[in-house]
Amino acid sequence: MSSTALPEQHPWPFWRKVLFRFFFIYLLFQVTPWTWLDAIPGVTYVTKYYFQLMDWAVETANANIFHVRKVLVPVGGSGDTSYGWAQVWLLLSVALMGCIVWSVLDRKRNDYRKLNYWLCLFTRYYIASIAFSYGILKLFALQMPFPSQTMLATQLGDLLPMRLSWLFIGYSAPYQIFSGVMEVLTGLLLLNRRTATLGIMLGTAVFLNVMVLNLSYDIPVKLFSMHIVLMCLFLLVNEYNRIACFLILNRPAFPATFTSITFRKNGCGLQRSF
Repeated sequence: MSSTALPEQHPWPFWRKVLFRFFFIYLLFQVTPWTWLDAIPGVTYVTKYYFQLMDWAVETANANIFHVRKVLVPVGGSGDTSYGWAQVWLLLSVALMGCIVWSVLDRKRNDYRKLNYWLCLFTRYYIASIAFSYGILKLFALQMPFPSQTMLATQLGDLLPMRLSWLFIGYSAPYQIFSGVMEVLTGLLLLNRRTATLGIMLGTAVFLNVMVLNLSYDIPVKLFSMHIVLMCLFLLVNEYNRIACFLILNRPAFPATFTSITFRKNGCGLQRSF
C-alpha cells in the first residue's frame, strides 16, 4: 500500500495572510494562554497586572469611543454584561488595528504556518478545557438540577426563558448526561493529534447547539458560546480541504498539518515533529 504524499506547500494568498493576522490577535486575547497557570501559587501576582490593564483599557475605550453604557456592569455569573460587550468592541478594534500594522510591516512573508500551528494548538487545548469543565458537570447531572417543588408549582408564564430551558434539561437526567458525554468526548478527542479533526467536528456540533440554546432562550453566556463556536470554526477552516475531500469530493485526504509541525535543529540537521 502506497502512503499518501504530503500536499505541496504553496505561499498563502494575500487574503489568507490578512485574515490570519486579525484572528491571531483576536483569538489570542480570547484564549489568554498566559493566564492558564493562575492556579500555581504566586502566578496571579504577575497576571493580575494584565487584568488591571484590561480593565483600564475597557473603561477608557468605553468612556471615549464605544459608549456602550455610562457605568459598565462587570462580568460576574453572566458574560453578556455591558462590560463584556465593551471588551468585545475593544478587542475587535485592537485586532483590526494590529492586523493593519502587521500587514504593512510584514507584507513580504509567504505564510504563517508555524505561527498558525501554535495558535491552533492553544485554541484546541482551550476548547478541550471548556468541554471538560462543562461536560463533567453534566456527566453527573450537576449543572442543571432537577426542578424543585417550588419551580414545579410556578406558572409556566412566570418563568424566564433561561429558567425554562434550565428546567427542561434538568428534568431529564439521561439527556443531561448524554450532553455531558458528548462534551467530555470532544475534550478527549481534541487532546490527541490523531483524533483532533474528529474532535473539532464533534465540538462544532456540540457547541453550536449550546450557542443556539443560549441565543434562543436568552441565556446570559451568549458572547462566550459564540466565541467557542468561532474557535471551532477557525480550526475547521484549517482542515476544510481534508474534510471536503473526504466527505464531499470523494478524493484522497492528506494527513493533517495544523496539528503537527517539524522543527529543524540548528547544526545537526535533525528534525522532530510535535
